[in-house]
Amino acid sequence: MKKASTKARQLTDKQKAELSALEALPDDQIDTSDIPEVLDWSDAQRGLFYRPVKQQITLRLDANVVSWFKAQAPGGRGYQTMINRALREYVDASGGDRSRGGLEAVTETGDLMANCSTFETKFVATRPWLYHLTARMNVERIREEGRLDCAATLLRAGDRESVVRQRRESCEVVRVRDSSIHIRDQRPLHCKSMSLFGGWSFEDWVEHLNGLVFFWPGRDERPVCSGVRHYERYKGDEVCVIRVGTKDTFDKNRPAEPRFSCYNSGSPRCSKGQPSARGPNTIVPGDRFDGTPCKVVEVAYCEQVALPESAEVACTPFGEWRPLFD
Repeated sequence: MKKASTKARQLTDKQKAELSALEALPDDQIDTSDIPEVLDWSDAQRGLFYRPVKQQITLRLDANVVSWFKAQAPGGRGYQTMINRALREYVDASGGDRSRGGLEAVTETGDLMANCSTFETKFVATRPWLYHLTARMNVERIREEGRLDCAATLLRAGDRESVVRQRRESCEVVRVRDSSIHIRDQRPLHCKSMSLFGGWSFEDWVEHLNGLVFFWPGRDERPVCSGVRHYERYKGDEVCVIRVGTKDTFDKNRPAEPRFSCYNSGSPRCSKGQPSARGPNTIVPGDRFDGTPCKVVEVAYCEQVALPESAEVACTPFGEWRPLFD
């Protein structure tokens, strides 16, 4: 093989002239169309390519914990990665791994979504508002508590533990301390319209829904169509709508993680004779959501949601809005 020459090639007079002409050009006249400058860094992620060194160990975990993670993973594959991710999120939420140097979660003032995934950031831009339907009789307690509680928490507090796993054919009114609380029915939820996976039973699905607080995402003018239909179904029951800013709500409830669904999870329907799939992967965190933010029909939190000070309330999802907290 002939050894390549290391002698530098000499520029021709023409090439030297071209370089001199380029050097003399003002910056605003240089053609950079093939390498455009990046001006929008809103989607940038610090530490995106950081990969911690993996360490193989023997670890004993509770059998039901392992079973739960296996049920979340498609076909039971990848559950160990999910366990590692859950531990990583706990470490980050507890102050971060200092061995990562400057790669901790971003906390600088002015960041669009501090400590937020790329999906959540895009979702905030696409759906800046979250809407929640409730009975008018519940508003005073919500205002006093500053939060929304899931149905399961309210049922248990009202000594109605026995119905947490049962579909509500009609509304429930429970007494919690000095307040009467209206809990909506689950009439649109039908077992025959669902194909459950992950080893879940219909009772498991009902309990799962009762353990979540739901919002309909939307824009300034109204929530998504499913949210409007939900309001139309119950508007004769003396209801009102609470509206919160998506970003404000995400920030207020960290490190609790919002979950997203592309379905109206409480109203499954058959499509072309086929029941709707429902199970542990139906309502998931943003990094596991299979779709764009525009595909999100529901946003949910486990157990409870603290409401931001900017929360608003109205008789309909179309306004007229007034502050929830006077």
